[in-house]
Amino acid sequence: MGVQDSRFQDSLQNFPWWIWEDLLDCRPAEMLKRIRRKIHEWKKRLIKRVNSRKKGLELADLEDIFELGGLPEDYVQTMEHHLKLLRSHTPGLYSGPLMLYRARTQPLLSTAKADLGWSSLVNEGIEIIKLHGNHETIINKPYIQFLAKALRNSLQAVPSKRQEESNTHK
Repeated sequence: MGVQDSRFQDSLQNFPWWIWEDLLDCRPAEMLKRIRRKIHEWKKRLIKRVNSRKKGLELADLEDIFELGGLPEDYVQTMEHHLKLLRSHTPGLYSGPLMLYRARTQPLLSTAKADLGWSSLVNEGIEIIKLHGNHETIINKPYIQFLAKALRNSLQAVPSKRQEESNTHK
């Protein structure tokens, strides 16, 4: 199965969760706001893609990533500084295993890879744990309980350093 087929299958699997945990869980005014924002984002992405083909690169603006309306200007400037730092950072390869906790409900027609690109930075594999909710609701009730349980289970599954040291000294 090709990358396009896989992403299409991911979108199909995401659709019922998007309806249940995103669309139905949102007030009509909020959904209208999101739809307008998405249309604006898609137009910007289309223009960027056309322009990036000419220039050879495509970088997201801060407003492509976050809803900036209503945020204080100094906070937006700090976020822009952090984005600049992030772009200049070259990550190294992580030698251990990685657990990625992510919302099972993704934006409709999302093109993000299931591992969000982390597998190219990890030597020992990646375990993806999908949690109830979407990116915005995953830390709110009732969804936070699922995140807490997943984190608790993961931490309990990791042997403590003291346990490992006692086993190696026997």
